[in-house]
Amino acid sequence: MKRYVAGFIVFALLVMFAGAAMAGNPMRGRPLYNEHCSGCHGVNGLPTVAEVPNFSMGEGLMKSDQDLEQVIKNGKSIMPGYAATLTDQQISDVIAHIRTFF
Repeated sequence: MKRYVAGFIVFALLVMFAGAAMAGNPMRGRPLYNEHCSGCHGVNGLPTVAEVPNFSMGEGLMKSDQDLEQVIKNGKSIMPGYAATLTDQQISDVIAHIRTFF
């Protein structure tokens, strides 16, 4: 029984720290968003291009982080994919920025 409890605690700690390592930082995401996203999505989330979600109104933000990550990586409609441009951590940072400030 002690072995089971110890194993569970180690597993729980690994899951907790793995999640923390990938947690996005909105302040690191701000300059990335400004460089790669604001041209279409606007500095304040108000789009400058038709057919782009209005983040200031919450459009497109009801998706899970995983869904947003896939859109950012692969692109959608007129949006290009950024898989070759941004790391997974940078994408997490951009998502954190969008979720925090819009």
